[in-house]
Amino acid sequence: EAAARLEGECFGENITAEAFCRFAYAPANHYFCAVGEDGTLLGYGGISLVADEAEIITVAVSPACRRQGIARALMEHMLRLAADARATVYLEVRASNEAAIALYKSLGFFEAGRRKHFYKNPAEDALVMLKPLKED
Repeated sequence: EAAARLEGECFGENITAEAFCRFAYAPANHYFCAVGEDGTLLGYGGISLVADEAEIITVAVSPACRRQGIARALMEHMLRLAADARATVYLEVRASNEAAIALYKSLGFFEAGRRKHFYKNPAEDALVMLKPLKED
C-alpha cells in the first residue's frame, strides 16, 4: 500500500496496491525498497531483466527524502544486478527531469534517443538513456 501511495505521489498514477504488487512480482521484474529506521518507505526502484537487456522500470523517492542519496543507492543496487546478468541497461526519463538526468549521467548513462509524447499528465517527451555493458 505504501508503494502504491508513493507511486501516486511521485508520478500522479492512481494504482491499487494489488495492481502494484502484480506488476512488481512479474517474473522478470525485481523491485527494491529503501526503508527508514521507523519502517517508513522512503523510496523504491524496479528493474526488468530479460536475456542481456535490463530496463530500469522506475525509481521513486518520497519528496520529503530527496537529495539524500536514496535514488543513487537504489540505482547502484539495480546496476549491480544488471552487471551480474551481463546486461545492457536502458531507461526512459522525462526530458524536463534535470535532477534524474544528471544522476543517470553520473552513473554512466548517455542519451540514446527520444520518444515523442511518451508521458501523459502532462504530455512530454521521454529521453531514452543507455548504459552499455562493460566488456571485460
